[in-house]
Amino acid sequence: FTNDNPIGVPEVIAYCNGWIDKNKIKSKYDQCHKSPYSKYLKKLDNAWFVFDTFGLALFTIAGIQKTIDCGHPFWVAIAMGCITGSAGGVIRDVLLNKEPVIFHKEIYALASVAGGFVYWGMTMLGINFALTAFVVFVLVCAIRFLAVRYHISLPIIKLKE
Repeated sequence: FTNDNPIGVPEVIAYCNGWIDKNKIKSKYDQCHKSPYSKYLKKLDNAWFVFDTFGLALFTIAGIQKTIDCGHPFWVAIAMGCITGSAGGVIRDVLLNKEPVIFHKEIYALASVAGGFVYWGMTMLGINFALTAFVVFVLVCAIRFLAVRYHISLPIIKLKE
């Protein structure tokens, strides 16, 4: 039995009793998903993407800074920045029952790692935190936006079977 129809009655019972006409459900579904508001929903998807990218950049910086404050080496800080930046999006997507963005083909975690290396380089050069954080934020966002805009992804390794 499945229980994924709009009224919550298992399909087998509903069809046997004649309660549900499959064609009516399909037409109601099509009416709802071809509404005049669909263009606004597409813009909302773009807003989710922008805020997800901002969150990735900000939490990458926060993860790196907290790890450095705890006295760990930079390689640990870069890894923790990537994990901190990516984990929030994964948790959000799992709670929303969506495929996590990190598993999409576009670059996600690599933008965070690149930001971590720039953070490390600027810190080694003695550049103050505010400028470092700003540059890393812009870099992570730029990498992510460009990767999605131009469909840039890492190469896929094909194993011989």
